[in-house]
Amino acid sequence: MQNHRLTPMRQLMPSLILGAIAVLGLLLLAGLNKVSQNFLDYNWEYFGLALGLAFFGNTLRFLKRAIALRISGIKGLTFFDSAQLFMASLPLDAAPARIGDSYKSFWLFKIAGLPAIHSSSVYLLEQISDNLSIFVLTALGVIAYPSFWPLFVLVLLLFFIATLFLRVKHKDSEMAEMNDRLPVYKQLFQDLHTCIDGHPELFSSGHLAITFFLGVVSRAAEGAVLFFILCGLGMTPSLPLAATSVLVYAFTASIANITSIPGGMGVVEASMALMMTMLFNFQPGVAVTATLLFRLATFWINLGVGLLIWSVSGKKLGLISGDGQIVKG
Repeated sequence: MQNHRLTPMRQLMPSLILGAIAVLGLLLLAGLNKVSQNFLDYNWEYFGLALGLAFFGNTLRFLKRAIALRISGIKGLTFFDSAQLFMASLPLDAAPARIGDSYKSFWLFKIAGLPAIHSSSVYLLEQISDNLSIFVLTALGVIAYPSFWPLFVLVLLLFFIATLFLRVKHKDSEMAEMNDRLPVYKQLFQDLHTCIDGHPELFSSGHLAITFFLGVVSRAAEGAVLFFILCGLGMTPSLPLAATSVLVYAFTASIANITSIPGGMGVVEASMALMMTMLFNFQPGVAVTATLLFRLATFWINLGVGLLIWSVSGKKLGLISGDGQIVKG
C-alpha cells in the first residue's frame, strides 16, 4: 500500500476552493457593478473598528485556550510559543475538525511535549463552549425579534438534553444501546466521557464559568464586527441594527456548525447574505458587500496571518521536515 503525505495546505484546499466559488456566486447574484460601487463608497473607518473587534475576539480566544492549557498541567510553554501556536492554528478553521485538532495536538506536543490526550480535551471543551456561546447570542437576538423564539427554544432544548445525558454516568450496555440509536453522536459521546473522566479539572465549575464568559464575549465581538461593517455601508448606528447584526451572526454560525463544513465555507456566505436580504429586507448588493467584508475581517485575514506563521515557523512546527503531516494510506 502506498502512503501519501497530506500537508496542512492540501487539507485546506477543498474548503478554500468552495469559499472562492461562494464569493463568485454572490458577486454574480448581487451584481458585480453594485457590489463594486458599495466598496468604492464604503466608509473604511468603520472597517478599521471592525478589524479591532475581530482582533479583540481572537485575543479572548487565545486567552481561553491558554488558561485551559495551563489548567491541563502543561509546563514550559512560553507566552511567545503559545501565541505562535494559536496563530498557526487559525488556518485550520478551514480544515475538517478532527484533522485540525490532530495538527494542533501534534504541534503542541512538538513544542511543549504535551500528550495528545491532554490537548484533545482542551480543544473539545473549546468547541462546546463556542457552541453554547452562540446559543446565548441567539437568545439575545431573539429578545429583539420574538418571532424567532420557537426555533431558538428547540435548539436550546436539544442542547440541554444532550448536556444532561453526557453529565450522567451510564452503564456500558446503556451506552451501547444509545450509540446504536444515535450513531451520529457515538464518537462525540465517547470523546467527551473520556475527557471528563481523564481531566476533571478542565470541567470544574470555575473553569467552565471562565470559559463560558470568554466564549460569549469573543463571539459577541464577532457579532459587533458585522454591526460596524453595516455602519460603514451607510446604516445609522442603533440598538435594532446591533440586535440584527448579532442575530444574523448567531444564526449563521449555528447553521455552519450544523452542516459541519470546515470553516463554514460557502454556508456562512450564503446564509448571512440570504438572512439579511430575505428576513431584514436589505438590498442584495448591501447584504453581499457586508458578507464579504465580514468574512475578510473574521476569516481571510486570519488565514493570511496563519499562513505567514507557517512560512516563518515551518521547521519548528515540523512542516518542512514532513513530521507535521498526515499520512494517508
